[in-house]
Amino acid sequence: MSIQISTINAKVPQDGKTEGYFVEAMLDSKRIAKKKFEKRNPVAQYTFNIPYSLRDGATLKIQVKKKRLVHKDDVLIEAEFTTEIAQKLLGEENTLKLTDRVLSSLDTKFEILLSFSMSPSAQQDLIKAAVEVSKELRSVLDRMGIGREILAKLIVFGGAASEVHSHEICQ
Repeated sequence: MSIQISTINAKVPQDGKTEGYFVEAMLDSKRIAKKKFEKRNPVAQYTFNIPYSLRDGATLKIQVKKKRLVHKDDVLIEAEFTTEIAQKLLGEENTLKLTDRVLSSLDTKFEILLSFSMSPSAQQDLIKAAVEVSKELRSVLDRMGIGREILAKLIVFGGAASEVHSHEICQ
């Protein structure tokens, strides 16, 4: 089973100022998402175009921070998310998908929300996304003139190269 993360939201208190605040998501200490709060908007939302796959054993750490010029940024609220937590939450709700699930809401009144789902295979989801993108590319290619043949060959070559690369990684 694979956990697919589609959206990360963070909320500041309605009466709070948003200037200098941002939400950051790190997967095993590597930043995968960062979104600043816009002026007078209490919600910062980061949407993954293709849902982000969370593998077993990985820890997603989501933090709302206050930007500091001289010192290290202040962490105002933090939530950790793993596949085990996701499976527990999905099991409690008896569903395969949760939208805007509150992960953390402390005395600071900041909230971290996450939209995620469980699927049998991340590969299947990626293949579906690739098929959708290729359909869009085909429609663009159909409207092109002579450049269509060149781009079609590049797409075929790129697909073959990625299959070879993914095959090497798997072994």
